[in-house]
Amino acid sequence: MSPSPTAATRPVLSVRNLIIDHLTEYGIERIVDNVSFDLPAGSVLGIVGESGSGKTLTMLAVLGLMPSSRIRVTGGEILLEGQDLLKLSASELRELRGRRLAMIFQDPMTSLNPVISVGKQIGEIIQIHRPGIAKTELRERVVDLLALVGIPDPGRRFRQFPHEFSGGMRQRAMIAMAVANEPTLLIADEPTTALDVTIQAQVMEVLAAVRARTGAAMMLVTHDLGLIAETADHVGVMYGGRMLEFASADALFTQPLHPYTVGLLRSLPRPDTESSDLYSIAGQPPAVGAYPSGCVFHPRCSLRRDRALCCEEEPERRTIGAAHESACHFIDEVQGWSTEAASEPGSQAVRGGREGMTAAVPTYEDDLLMVDGLHTYFRVPRARGWGKDVLKAVNGVSFTLARGTTLGLVGESGCGKSTLGRTLLGLIDGTAGIIMLKGHTLEGARRTAEQRRAMQVVFQDPYASLDPRLTVHEVIAEPLRINGCYRRERVDEVIESVGLSPALAMRRPTDFSGGQRQRIAVARALALEPEVLILDEAVSALDMSIQAQVLNLLKSLQQRLGLAYLFISHNISVIRQVSDQIAVMYLGHIVEFGDRRKVLDSPRHPYTQSLLSAVPRPEPRGRRHRVRIILEGDLPNPIAPPSGCVFRTRCFKARDVCATRVPELEPLDATDHRTACFFPETEVHTEGRPSWESQPAPRDSAPPQTL
Repeated sequence: MSPSPTAATRPVLSVRNLIIDHLTEYGIERIVDNVSFDLPAGSVLGIVGESGSGKTLTMLAVLGLMPSSRIRVTGGEILLEGQDLLKLSASELRELRGRRLAMIFQDPMTSLNPVISVGKQIGEIIQIHRPGIAKTELRERVVDLLALVGIPDPGRRFRQFPHEFSGGMRQRAMIAMAVANEPTLLIADEPTTALDVTIQAQVMEVLAAVRARTGAAMMLVTHDLGLIAETADHVGVMYGGRMLEFASADALFTQPLHPYTVGLLRSLPRPDTESSDLYSIAGQPPAVGAYPSGCVFHPRCSLRRDRALCCEEEPERRTIGAAHESACHFIDEVQGWSTEAASEPGSQAVRGGREGMTAAVPTYEDDLLMVDGLHTYFRVPRARGWGKDVLKAVNGVSFTLARGTTLGLVGESGCGKSTLGRTLLGLIDGTAGIIMLKGHTLEGARRTAEQRRAMQVVFQDPYASLDPRLTVHEVIAEPLRINGCYRRERVDEVIESVGLSPALAMRRPTDFSGGQRQRIAVARALALEPEVLILDEAVSALDMSIQAQVLNLLKSLQQRLGLAYLFISHNISVIRQVSDQIAVMYLGHIVEFGDRRKVLDSPRHPYTQSLLSAVPRPEPRGRRHRVRIILEGDLPNPIAPPSGCVFRTRCFKARDVCATRVPELEPLDATDHRTACFFPETEVHTEGRPSWESQPAPRDSAPPQTL
């Protein structure tokens, strides 16, 4: 790192040789080691890395909020506009927080007090630093902040409580709270992780507008490389408590100079490309504080090639070119190695719908599961008055699922995806319609043991779905015992089938990493030899490289066992990699259906087009050529959906006919590509703009395009 800059060029935030130690009963564990970076005024610094890399802990050190008294900053400097935060007392730090530096947390529902109105919570932040402010002026300021972050009817929302806000609106309220005193530095910790891509686009648009008004610099901590590419000016890549690479966003995404960064970029699925197997970094991230000697990444690095230097000596961060820093002994070999690795079998990524597509097109002759006109309704108490309203969670869904194929079900949270999956499993009784498995009708919860065994589920969160009191052997043996077919050999067999050793079977789920826990969940689902697996957001909680490992595992199991998958996800990039056909769901309705390449390369429904345009992509800004379609508002209330087309209230194509008629899911061609839209044009015609694929995306200095 260069010497400290002069006052004229001093960055807003400067972290120098930061060291954080964990004091345990066995000694001192170093969990952040010698991290340094600068954040210039008005810019965005992205910090990326897998879970346990130390990125969140570094951010908490800047705020002076260590999660435990045993975790302490033991070395280095944290300079906010030249002032060393590590030398301030607790009261002096409290004076800074909320005024000069502010935080946007990951989960707004746990950060907002559920029994205090949103307006009052935002007002408290202002009152702390301006105790003499008048009540009328305070209310006006809070209402202005709510309007600034795009919350509709801010005067009414001022009095409402967090549970009355949608997820996207709660995150906007957190942004309003963070910028209430116009801080110099904003720190955002995974601000969009729990949000759908459409709501994520709205939130990032709000953040860009707020930063343009206040001039605040921002530190964005996330595992989403696409979001970093579209937002950050500079990027730091952390692994094992160390900063392995630091560069401008364009330089890092154009020419990464560390094998770990190369692995992260290659393991990331994209909505416009597909490959036979996703690249995944070998092995697992090290346990926090138990880092290897030498280069912290060397046990997983294929560039190392058994060279002793990587195992024995920690590499220094060296500057290459224009301020591009990398901590690798063999920086000069990274580009050649990356090009060579990309050409290996199984690594070929091809653009969907373009030349070079050689993958076999699946056939759909042996239908295992058939769903016809399925409806699932709930009767819920009215918010006001007596009686109950009807919530139509699933409304007239039909599809077939063939042996050895995957149907990807995609849509925003609240569209009915998980309710559909639970209805198919018999966990929820359907209101109307037919579900047939291998030609036999399934009647709600009244199913035979054989029918239940034939259809199994893998849930989103392995932490919640695996009993922490049981060993892995007992977790997998439980469904076998219930069905009277327990054999120890069968348990060992399914453990091996998901790439784990039977020797680990006597450990408990808490002894495993997130990716290993998800493999255990898959093994439990396979124990009864099912023919249909319903995967409900099965990889959404995993890091990028671990996600790629699990997706490759699911593909290999499907090819070997002939399984049929219903893959539920809001991640279109993942859906592209695993699916043969795709169904797009909105407010209980299937609005587009067809082969994955047809749906994703030539989307016809405006909702599908909006979802695709909102997906952030990990590429340099100069290569982006697309219009961003930012959907306004959240999903309508499913108890009182719009008349006519349910999407019309957010649709940029909506016309008068959309309010009076319900569009049918009709075929567009002979390939069974169907859409429920009166105007299924491939291009987005609005105010004379060209195709939605061809117009360059707006620069970061201007707010995103809203159609």
